[in-house]
Amino acid sequence: MDMPTAKFNTKEQSEFFKDLSKRVNVYFKSNNLSKKANFSVKLKGFLVFFLYIIPFSMMLFGVVSSPLLVLIMWAIMSIGMVGIGFGIMHDSNHGAYSQNRSINKFLGRSFNFLGSFDITWRVQHNVLHHTYPNVHDLDEDITNEVMRFSPTVDQKKRYRFQEYFGLFLYGLLTLHRLITKDFEQLFRYNKQ
Repeated sequence: MDMPTAKFNTKEQSEFFKDLSKRVNVYFKSNNLSKKANFSVKLKGFLVFFLYIIPFSMMLFGVVSSPLLVLIMWAIMSIGMVGIGFGIMHDSNHGAYSQNRSINKFLGRSFNFLGSFDITWRVQHNVLHHTYPNVHDLDEDITNEVMRFSPTVDQKKRYRFQEYFGLFLYGLLTLHRLITKDFEQLFRYNKQ
């Protein structure tokens, strides 16, 4: 899929960005806040990591083997997996988890621990999503054939009840990323 290009008025964008950055810096400074993760965010990161690793270890070492308990462990692991993705990996890949760049880089790679590839995520999210937020055909977070996220996409019958099946489909996104999306993105990004 060839990505369309977008043109920006860089002078206006630059002024907007400078003003926004200045206001954000003033807010953090006037409220005596750090732009990096505080103790409660780091504690949450520690806890979600263990929500993933403890059930995984219990199944791996045979502590839990009954089908019902395995399903419960998978459910707990999925909560940990989401927490690692949103709470640790995402913030680290934005350089917001720690003052230390090496720690951010290491924690950003926690996506690899979950079976995905942090490099394709960084390109897709940090570059495409943050450069073109909610712009159909440019922001890969909203560009797909399964659900409609933009009014510029033709309304099709399959989108009619997406509010009902959307949550289920979001649950399948992890499998999609593990099975095909990382590979497809890796090949496509290397071509560009």
